[in-house]
Amino acid sequence: MISRLKYLGVLLFYVFVSGLAGCSLFKEEDSGDPDFNLQTVHIILDTDANYYSATEIDLVVVYKLDLLKSLMKMNAAEYFAIAEQIRRDYPEMIKVWHWELTPGQTINDYQLNRPNAAGALVFARYLTPGSHRVRVGSSDTIHILLKREDLCIVEQGCPDKAIVLPTSAKNDIKKIKIPKI
Repeated sequence: MISRLKYLGVLLFYVFVSGLAGCSLFKEEDSGDPDFNLQTVHIILDTDANYYSATEIDLVVVYKLDLLKSLMKMNAAEYFAIAEQIRRDYPEMIKVWHWELTPGQTINDYQLNRPNAAGALVFARYLTPGSHRVRVGSSDTIHILLKREDLCIVEQGCPDKAIVLPTSAKNDIKKIKIPKI
């Protein structure tokens, strides 16, 4: 009889533990953050981007949600002031793609290798005050548009303007109208 009770107790314990494994106690809470699926980046600079000046752009892919949240509190000026130190302090938690581009320049079909990232931010060093930071959403392809005074990700909405986006085929362009937000 005792061995049957012992067996039943062990069985109930395993049922209880396996039931807990399916409950939220052992799962990461859903933060409501978008899934990160980015694979391809296009960068387009208007001819008057950054008041006709070269612009530094950093695409920062972050692998730890707490670090992503900290970076989201920074504007571009703050980020660029300590960017090198961030790379030194968190070498395994971030991957940075850096460009310095001139007005009118484009980069097409830049492929990323970024498995299991928590998210990404784009920082652009503008001459004017402002945050000049955009968080990347859940798109697998983005078009970063640098304009005269700020930047935007076309797939996430830009101010009312017709935008001509280059595609991967030569002489093939895609013109889209961005709705007013």
